[in-house]
Amino acid sequence: VRPEPNHGGTILSKMTDAEQADGYSLVLSQGRLQINFVKRWLDDALRLETDATLNANVWQHILVTYDGTRVAAGVQVFIDGKPQKLRILLDFLNQTFATKEPLRVGGGNGPAGRFHGHIDELRLYDDVLTETEALALATTESISQLAALPLEKRTASQQQKLQSCFLDKAAPQAIRDVHEQVV
Repeated sequence: VRPEPNHGGTILSKMTDAEQADGYSLVLSQGRLQINFVKRWLDDALRLETDATLNANVWQHILVTYDGTRVAAGVQVFIDGKPQKLRILLDFLNQTFATKEPLRVGGGNGPAGRFHGHIDELRLYDDVLTETEALALATTESISQLAALPLEKRTASQQQKLQSCFLDKAAPQAIRDVHEQVV
């Protein structure tokens, strides 16, 4: 995302298009990311926010992962591949937050809740992603671009993405086992 200065709004939602509705959402409020899994806003929800704030007019990669356990400890947020400290606003989710509402990008939370800024390359996964995967996704260069860089010019995240791709996709299991023993 690339938020406008002094604005926020709903980045992603699958909830009734009204303020404090049921469903789930990712919202930028006062510069902080808020993650909401809600049945009832005040007493049946997981609501968290990042300690860190996003920078205005700068592209930042955001990844939110949730393990489905209905507890705040099951939520992780990464900004540019780095894990973020979260403030727990409410950790009391008992019911499902499922809704038949459509997935909205840049909208939700009522007309006043629309996102002000740019959103690019939205992806949804059906698995909990790891810190290594978050770092790889936040690294924008392709594998072929990274492979073309001399080793000494690669950043740690670029090296990790290249190494993860090789070890996860191309290497036989025996090589992955040896690598894990060495590392």
